[in-house]
Amino acid sequence: MNGPYTVGIKPLYGPDTVGIKPLYGPDTVGIKPLYGPDTVGIKPLYGPDTVGIKPLYGPDTVGIKPLYGPDTVGIKPLYGPDTVGIKPLYGPDTVGIKPLYGPDTVGIKPLYGPDTVGIKPLYGPDTVGIKPLYGPDTVGIKPLYGPDTVGIKPLYGPDTVGIKPLYGPDTVGIKPLYGPDTVGIKPLYGPDTVGIKPLYGLAPLRGVKIRD
Repeated sequence: MNGPYTVGIKPLYGPDTVGIKPLYGPDTVGIKPLYGPDTVGIKPLYGPDTVGIKPLYGPDTVGIKPLYGPDTVGIKPLYGPDTVGIKPLYGPDTVGIKPLYGPDTVGIKPLYGPDTVGIKPLYGPDTVGIKPLYGPDTVGIKPLYGPDTVGIKPLYGPDTVGIKPLYGPDTVGIKPLYGPDTVGIKPLYGPDTVGIKPLYGLAPLRGVKIRD
């Protein structure tokens, strides 16, 4: 894994993040979590600096600009309320929204919203009848950020057999969704993260063997 070695990094989605640095962009002083409290003057982790940008996963987002695409007027959060006319953050403007990380899909629904019948995974191969990773039980769903897994359950939901949530309780033997297999990795968005290193660019924990 390439990137600087950072000790004591704080989770973007957890407690106060004073001096936290974005996982997907340049170092930023005083950046606030996109998924937490008020974010006055917050800068997008996945795009150019934006003044007054509002979190995609928080309160009303009037005039919010997508972090992963061109500026969009009146865009609504992909993971929140109804998304009529919403435009994908990772692709061109589309009617009825298409998958951000995969092939074009007709009638796709947000992974983080209501029931998603016939939705296809954004980060993996096409899947029939896949259910949202962050919703109800998902029988036969395949991980979006790792190797195919039979019977995997939502990362943000109930207990799972074999796989453990990156954003939940202690994750002994869990494998990172955004990188090579790692032993003893700790959740970036969960409990205390002393010495934890992000899966997006930083080096693994000392003594941890990385398997390509």
